[in-house]
Amino acid sequence: MKKFRHILLFGLALTLSYSVTQAQYAFRVLASSGKSKVAGGGNLRVGGSLKSANRVTVSPRSYLSLVHKSGGTVQISKAGTYSIASLEQKLAKTKASVSKRYATYIISELTKGGKENINKNRYKYMNVTGSVKRDLTFNIINLFMASSNNYHNPKVTIKWNPLAMNKSYKVTIENLFNDELATSTVTDTSITIDFSQYKAEDQRFLVRVTPVQRKQAVKSRTCEIGQMNKKVEASFKKAYGSFKKSISGKMNAADKLSEAFIMEDHKLFVDALNSFREAVKMSGNDEAYITAYHQFLIRHGIGDYAKYVIK
Repeated sequence: MKKFRHILLFGLALTLSYSVTQAQYAFRVLASSGKSKVAGGGNLRVGGSLKSANRVTVSPRSYLSLVHKSGGTVQISKAGTYSIASLEQKLAKTKASVSKRYATYIISELTKGGKENINKNRYKYMNVTGSVKRDLTFNIINLFMASSNNYHNPKVTIKWNPLAMNKSYKVTIENLFNDELATSTVTDTSITIDFSQYKAEDQRFLVRVTPVQRKQAVKSRTCEIGQMNKKVEASFKKAYGSFKKSISGKMNAADKLSEAFIMEDHKLFVDALNSFREAVKMSGNDEAYITAYHQFLIRHGIGDYAKYVIK
């Protein structure tokens, strides 16, 4: 894990309270680098909610990205204390002056020389870079799963990046003792597996994808996935049920992010991945949403996360 030691990204703990309805919160924390605090509440955490009455303090050389319940974002790279109610008002004014569906309000500061806007390089300070391009990889198959995952619905679609000079892939399902339960060969870079048809200890499985044409030249990765235990499932149902009740009408991009945070908090990483991607799409590929997606990948070592990490 040494490669992550210089990465100051989202908080490791997701301290979410999804009993808070949409009407009760103004923003959620989308991304954070450095030190940012809420008055009387300690450090800000990814997915944490902020009400209009709150005030936040951003330390020097820190970055804070907030997503409003309407879908717009506020990005702060200037040290100071900010009123959430004031940020709401300024975001609303920005939205009224631009044609984008989801507005972005930026608070930045100059470097010591007074020439460069620190916000221009804000992702440099967050140690995040890269693009969402679906590149070919050469020596490893990047599964879009964490090393350990839960599922709620046993029908799970697993995806991976295409491998250069390879046309088909072998998907192997094993129990935790490495006993093979099933194999499938596909020509696509995804497969839907119904895990309910297999039996294993605690319904936990290992999934591995290997190339058919380049078996000897490529490392494969093994990921664990299984049914969440009853305690976690009860927590998930309560959180997700409360969240769904708070939605009136069709979900917007901010709602999709809230959904992603709930999934992530319960180790439903495949579902969280889909929700993050959908949020990016709904936002019109907004930069702040893309960064949140990249940080999610880095946080859990999912897929091609390594290309978004500055060494």
